[in-house]
Amino acid sequence: MKRRIAVLGNAWSIEYIKIIISGMRKCAEENNIDLFFFMNYSLGREIFVDKGETNIFRILDVATFDGVVLLSNTFHLKEEFEYLESKLKSLNVPVVSLEYPVEGATLLGTDNYVGMSDLCNHILDSHGVKEVVYVSGPADHTENNIRRQALEDALEARGLSLKEENIIFGNWNYLDAANVLEEWLETHALPDAVVCANDAMAMACCTLLESKHYHVPLDVIVTGFDHISTGIAFSPAIATVDRNWEHMGYQVIQYMICEMDGTDSSAYATF
Repeated sequence: MKRRIAVLGNAWSIEYIKIIISGMRKCAEENNIDLFFFMNYSLGREIFVDKGETNIFRILDVATFDGVVLLSNTFHLKEEFEYLESKLKSLNVPVVSLEYPVEGATLLGTDNYVGMSDLCNHILDSHGVKEVVYVSGPADHTENNIRRQALEDALEARGLSLKEENIIFGNWNYLDAANVLEEWLETHALPDAVVCANDAMAMACCTLLESKHYHVPLDVIVTGFDHISTGIAFSPAIATVDRNWEHMGYQVIQYMICEMDGTDSSAYATF
């Protein structure tokens, strides 16, 4: 009988979902495994709509699967995390959470700190950046805070600091990022660099700056994180960090196979 793995996520980030699923499918096909995808599309704006969207997880009978993969960095509703934690806690099958800690699941993911640190070290040392604005994801998001810490540490190592007033919240969203940067610029001089927690916000900042007749990167450097295709095609191309999502998807299924077989899975725990 073919093994069955359930994959749960929130499809607001279409590109991430598409790429990571392609890696999962490739490994699953090679190993004769069936994947079942349970996706909602909540955006954190209309509470009744969002709660309705999360019902996709409630029709899932997790006991009928041999393993569960959570695309946890796509979740953003408290209800998503609380419901999944309560449902998965007592399972006797492997449960893996990608990129974000969920109680009852093994956490696997990329090293946000190293990626952001390398990017920040480059702009500070090679481009003489001193004054930085950080366009943040949600304040309580683990990955966002790791990226922010890497920036703060890189600045501190050079005798600089990230001012509290220079931390603005775009919440992963294109429109929000453009709005908060525009508001910030009304009372502040142009910084040396705008470091964004993801590429969508970086593209928004570039567009906003260009609309105000600033040239990126000549007048101000803008960086992102994730290396999404729209950022690659964007002009100017976004300086960013590649997380190799397709490889991650392939590796997580390999990891699940080892866990199900009771063999050493450590070789597949690092992306």
